[in-house]
Amino acid sequence: MSLSNNLRWHNNINFLFVQLESIRITLFSLCNIIGTILDLVVFYQKKNSMATTENATGVLNDLIEINNDRVAGFEKAISDIKDENIDLKELFQGYAAQSRKNGQELAALVGSAEDVETGNSVSGTLHRAWIDVKSIFGGSDRASILSEAERGEDAIKKAYQDALSSGELPTEAVSTVTNQANEIQAAHDQIKALRDVAKL
Repeated sequence: MSLSNNLRWHNNINFLFVQLESIRITLFSLCNIIGTILDLVVFYQKKNSMATTENATGVLNDLIEINNDRVAGFEKAISDIKDENIDLKELFQGYAAQSRKNGQELAALVGSAEDVETGNSVSGTLHRAWIDVKSIFGGSDRASILSEAERGEDAIKKAYQDALSSGELPTEAVSTVTNQANEIQAAHDQIKALRDVAKL
């Protein structure tokens, strides 16, 4: 093999090594870029997951708050209703117990104790119907008491409809919230029927 052939062969080998080194550096850079992109994807997935969890917690806490309002409203009604409407006291005690149970079930879905709402709906995001209702029950006749109770039931019924249509409830909460919404609807319908009879 001549010297020029050896030199050409050597130059080709060097060129090949330079090209391979260039490819290695490019692949290394691509791996770093891909790693950074994957880190960003994971970061945004976690961020979205946290936001979704916070939204779901907010929706569930709104339902806890309005159930607390409902309990307070019925308890006020029970203490103010005259003896001639004793049957309403018993009915309202049952609905207050229903909302206490609802609140406990919802609190279990929220999870950690520091995330669970324990008060009434003061944020203004929900109807304040039950708070308003509490001040109206005293001294009213049967039809008025039932009309105000129905107004409160309209508010909680709407809160449940909004929660179910929000798309922010976790899958495991949908069944519980749906069952509670059905019970609230039945209570609303019973109060409305009693009101209609009382107006006759």
